[in-house]
Amino acid sequence: MINTSLSRLLSTNTFSTLLVDASGVLYNDFGVFPGTVDAIKVLNRTYRVILLTNNTYSNVYDISEKLAKNGITIPPESIISSGLGLAIDPTFKQMIEQKKVFVFGTESSKDYISEANPSQFTTLFDADVVVLTASLKDGHEEKFQELMIYLESHPNIPVIWSNPDQNVRPYGDKNLKKVIGYYAGLLERQGVHVHWMGKPYDSFSDVVSSVLKTRFSIESNEGVCFFDDNIENVINLTNRLGISGCLVRDTGLSKGIDLKSYLKKCPPQYCISEFSF
Repeated sequence: MINTSLSRLLSTNTFSTLLVDASGVLYNDFGVFPGTVDAIKVLNRTYRVILLTNNTYSNVYDISEKLAKNGITIPPESIISSGLGLAIDPTFKQMIEQKKVFVFGTESSKDYISEANPSQFTTLFDADVVVLTASLKDGHEEKFQELMIYLESHPNIPVIWSNPDQNVRPYGDKNLKKVIGYYAGLLERQGVHVHWMGKPYDSFSDVVSSVLKTRFSIESNEGVCFFDDNIENVINLTNRLGISGCLVRDTGLSKGIDLKSYLKKCPPQYCISEFSF
């Protein structure tokens, strides 16, 4: 793994497309990282910048709008959320299409499920399939416990989890924050079979490859580099698609962790401290 800087990495390669993770690379709970806004402005002039995110709390239009309010211009069509995989991946679409769906998440996240053509959105007790997209702002723990109890007695209901992220690092060097993927782990330990969509799973890598080809008319291995603060995400996506990968070390999940075990396997090609010039 080559330790470098963003400017040096780009000047020594002929990339045309940059796949960039969001939380931990561009911002955290405190806001956009210093230098990020200027970096995206510069990169947008030369490269195709595509946001690659497990965020299914918001639809791509809301994500784009929120970024714009913070000075980052990435249009909705250049955002590939794991939620898009629910309609693009044939296995997930088949689980949702013409089914009654209960969504544990936000109203905005329902747009991803709508693309898969459900028969209707319904209550948990009438659902053919359950899709979990985001933690709830109010009463999350109580409502999740209700969900766990119900699924324990209805083991044949398919459960889809569209955001595998278990933790984010919102406070720099301080404690990790549990997010929606953490709760999927609780379900799995209870014996519920969960169908995962998102980084680092192969199904999402295949969705990314499909979108790059159909929406942007590019082959996924031609001049593409992926930036993420989660080393497992970088390793999986780059190996699956045959693209370049860069770990962003100091602004997200990788800060302070021991990377030696990963370096013995198949590490990312590059490593930068932060996504800025």
